[in-house]
Amino acid sequence: MRRQGIRSAPRRRIGWVAGCLLLLVACVVPATPAVGTVPVQPWPVPALGRPTFELPSGGPRATIAAGERARQRRMLSITTEGDGQVTTGDGRVVCGRCSELYVRGSVAVVEAQPAAHSEFARWTGDCVGSATRCAVMMDRGAHVRAVFTRVLRYVDVTVSGPGTIVSQPPGIRCGASGNVCGARFGEDTVVQLSSEAASGGAFDSWGDDCHGRPAGPCPLVVGSRDDATAAFRRLEPAPDASTLSVTTLTSGTRVTSTPPGINCPPACNASFAVGTEVTLAAPFASWGGSCQGASTTCRLIVDGPTDVSVGVPLPSARSAYGVNVSVSGPGLISGGPIRCGTATGRLLDCEHLFYIGTTLVLRAVPARRFAGWSGGFCSGRSPTCSIRVTAPKTILARFRR
Repeated sequence: MRRQGIRSAPRRRIGWVAGCLLLLVACVVPATPAVGTVPVQPWPVPALGRPTFELPSGGPRATIAAGERARQRRMLSITTEGDGQVTTGDGRVVCGRCSELYVRGSVAVVEAQPAAHSEFARWTGDCVGSATRCAVMMDRGAHVRAVFTRVLRYVDVTVSGPGTIVSQPPGIRCGASGNVCGARFGEDTVVQLSSEAASGGAFDSWGDDCHGRPAGPCPLVVGSRDDATAAFRRLEPAPDASTLSVTTLTSGTRVTSTPPGINCPPACNASFAVGTEVTLAAPFASWGGSCQGASTTCRLIVDGPTDVSVGVPLPSARSAYGVNVSVSGPGLISGGPIRCGTATGRLLDCEHLFYIGTTLVLRAVPARRFAGWSGGFCSGRSPTCSIRVTAPKTILARFRR
């Protein structure tokens, strides 16, 4: 039995191989169809050959390269506070809140652009300073924030006689019951000036930017500079001509009047008919007595004995220009009163007025992390920059992080 089993194994193997060959022939060579029958198509057999595989577009090398490029990019995030936007020198960013990718190690120069009636105040985040431009070293992700504020303009009031002028919004109270005769308001703001007569007085008239207004409130739309004058009169004027007396508080100050009469010194007293409107003129000065305010003129009603004093004119300041510094990265720029950096100092340390002709030496600390200057007035990578103040100047400095 054992020998027969051994001998029968090859026969079974030969039969199995023959059956496979017959099946292969039947699949590959179609039989001739009988007359009147529909031919049956064989199953398709794939051609023999090397197997093929489809790879993603670009292949693994492109995928690796894309990942490497992503690792070499750094994100610059920008936000704003107030009314304005930020742009970059390459034109890739114009926004109030956005972000953009930059090649690692490149420099992105951001610039703050205020909207109408706004002004740029300062940078926060990875930029410090009040210069409108800042150069950001993109050695890692950075975030800068531009702060905008409303443009503020001065409104000045000069008041004479028994009364007071007050403003809404609050800020001015000038005349018999107050000596705050000037204040700053947001540009394009409507400031309402109203009169308050003192006991025994009455409002007479407006002048300057309120000229021609009726006796009621005067609305001023704040522009580059606004001035208003107001005159009050006595309810019971003197019966006869009255004397106007002017006192100068410093030598060299000259005061004149329209109509003529005062030319002080030496003619510091003059008599005018009751109810005469007199305008006193002097170099920009501080008025006192029956006039309150700071301006070149004071308009008053002479309807009784009237005394006016004229303070020291504001001295003419020597011409000066501003130097503004902005810094990005962990470093400090110092020179004279300027001490500007992302981790030290206050905002005012980043700007200062210098007399024309002043030589200012700026130093970058630490020098080993200093990446370079830009802005036109300082350039290169030397940690020291010397400038001569001949015009307003903006200096940009950047440090590696």
